[in-house]
Amino acid sequence: MLGVYAAGSAVYAATFDGLSISTNGGATFTNKTTVDGLGNNVAHGVYAAGSTVYAATDGGLSISADGGATFANKTTADGLGNNVVRGVYAAGSTVYAATNGGLSISADGGATFANKTTADGLGNNVVRGVYAAGSTVHAATNGGLSNSADCPSSATASSASSGTPGIFLAVNPALVGTSVTGAPIYCGAEGIQPNSAYTLSVQSVTNSALTRTVLDRGTVNSQGNLDERVWLGALNPGSYKIVMTGIHASGSQLVLTNYITVDATGSIGSVSAESQQPFLN
Repeated sequence: MLGVYAAGSAVYAATFDGLSISTNGGATFTNKTTVDGLGNNVAHGVYAAGSTVYAATDGGLSISADGGATFANKTTADGLGNNVVRGVYAAGSTVYAATNGGLSISADGGATFANKTTADGLGNNVVRGVYAAGSTVHAATNGGLSNSADCPSSATASSASSGTPGIFLAVNPALVGTSVTGAPIYCGAEGIQPNSAYTLSVQSVTNSALTRTVLDRGTVNSQGNLDERVWLGALNPGSYKIVMTGIHASGSQLVLTNYITVDATGSIGSVSAESQQPFLN
């Protein structure tokens, strides 16, 4: 076996002979092969978000929109750096494919890709793994770990555009349908008051009597920047607001809010777009 990913009771195993999928916590598996649309039966890695499954194969990046029942394969014809894909990660509509010819990035859910190479700063064009956390992308290459701090287009700021001082908050809509326990929240800041305090918290909207729980707090660095990933714990069914606060360079308070719902199974039922608030309730 070359890779594994799990979300709730779904387990995905990348093997030399296909992508094996379990819907009962790993008790039994159904194997998917080129017959089901995989680019190659050798699957190096796998990632899933809701009903979308990404398989990194020796013949391209295979994407399923129906939980792994069928796949559509993406190749160099779609912009991949190489058809040998060794790893994959996705955040919303942004898909990252680690290939033998560079790091290929899609901004349209995997329809098309733009390839990054040593000309863009990669340590080597053979990329074996990739992960993104907020505004930072990490690529494991044959020439070392390459890190990019470019802010993704999906980030939401308390100001009009990336590069303008503000705070950032992102709860990925792709998390809908997955367990709330262990779900990642990305928060950050750019050019706000240096060494100022920030807070990330969650509070029930359904039951206002419940106290606000602080998920993360601290201070931004001396440049007023921050890049954090925080994991949610178990939450009872209901609606919640996730709030990021910070201090603008002018001294005024900055607040961003995400709303999520948790269903009876403990999974995320919905994620709202980020919104600015004048103050924290």
